[in-house]
This record gives sequence, C-alpha cells and structure tokens, in this order.
Amino acid sequence: MTWTTRRAAWDTETTGIDADEDHIVTAALVVTGGGQPDLTLTWLINSGKPSHPKAIETHGITDEQQVAEGQDPKVALDDLATKLGEALDWGMSVAGFNVPFDWTILDRDLARNGLPSMAERLSRPLTGLVDGLLLDRTLDKYRPGSRKLEAVAAHYGVVLKNAHTADADARAALGVVDRIFGLYPQAGATSSADLFAAQVGWYAIWAEGFEAHRRKSEPDFSIAREWPLTPAGSAP
Repeated sequence: MTWTTRRAAWDTETTGIDADEDHIVTAALVVTGGGQPDLTLTWLINSGKPSHPKAIETHGITDEQQVAEGQDPKVALDDLATKLGEALDWGMSVAGFNVPFDWTILDRDLARNGLPSMAERLSRPLTGLVDGLLLDRTLDKYRPGSRKLEAVAAHYGVVLKNAHTADADARAALGVVDRIFGLYPQAGATSSADLFAAQVGWYAIWAEGFEAHRRKSEPDFSIAREWPLTPAGSAP
C-alpha cells in the first residue's frame, strides 16, 4: 500500500511566495495512524529575512516575533529535514498540499544555510511524497471553484481550523488525501514508487496546460515541468 497506516503530513509558512528567494518562518510535521499516538512537531524560525506584509497577514508571524522567538535557522531547518527524511526513509507516506513549493523552498533554505539537501539525507530513492493539490487537480480535473487548501478541504468535508498555521494546514492536507484515496481507492493502492512516478507525469501535464492558458494573455509565461523539486530560477 502506498498510503501507509502510519503516515505523515507537513507544511511550511514563509516570508513570501517566491520559493527561490523567500525563507521558511514556520513548519510542521504531523504523524498519525498505525495504532500509535499522534505526533505534532512544529518549528518557528528566525529566518533572517523580513516577511512580505501579505505573508504576515496570512500566517500572523511578525518580523519581531521571528527575531524574539524563532530558532536559529540552521538548527531548526536541520531538525525539520532530519525528521522529514527519517519518515521518508522509513517508508512512510508524507502528504502535503502544493508540494513543489514546500519541497523547493526547503531545498533553497537548506542550501543557503550550508546544510545537506534532502537528496543527500535520504538513504533510498525518493518516494512517499503525496500532493493533495495535484491529486485533486488530476482526479477531479473539471470541478469548478478554487483549488486553495481551504476550498479543497471544504469540498472534501475536511475541517480546517486556524488556516495558515503550519500544523493545521498539514492536518488538512492529510485529511484531503485521506478523502481522495477513499473516493479513488485505486490511487491509494498504487505502490509508492508508481504513485510517485504518476505524480511526476501528472504535474508535467498540468504545467503544460497551465502554461498554455497563461500564454493567452502573457506570451512569455513559462512554468517548470519538474516535480517535486523545481530548478533554480523557475521556482513555483
């Protein structure tokens, strides 16, 4: 089974929406299932970069709070990446929502702090990542309405309290994937490696269509096809 009984989800809140240039401010990793107690790990990071005002409006962490209460980024990011890598190496399914953004900004943040990348930390080929947004876009392609987490969670009947806090959004992403796999059990029964490969393909198809749509009004618009890590200079 791809969707392991003991499974996890993660999320980041950031200084802005540029995965190449912005930094992680808060992050969460939640683990549940398997007959064991739930686990919630959270990090508040002194990122070293002021947040865009709209980002502060979204996640509520002021620059002053970052400085006063945030951990050193090398310590916090290393701990986050270690815990995430351990879950993936164990073979745990790890859900997210818009995974390319979170995976890419983590990659950039690790690099700028001189820390090993996720690829360097993993002892096995990367599989296990499951993107609730990508599943929803692919398996319910023609549904109208917003694809933002709050709207998607509401569509699937997933309760999302305290939206835009990393732990709440991680739990909601996990709930969305649970519901999608309940509706499309063949997806949840796919092997981890096969589902990962499928998501790579699905993202490329979505990106091609999105690029074509945007080029109707922005002829030079382009979007990378890679998933989950976006090449430098073309981050989501």
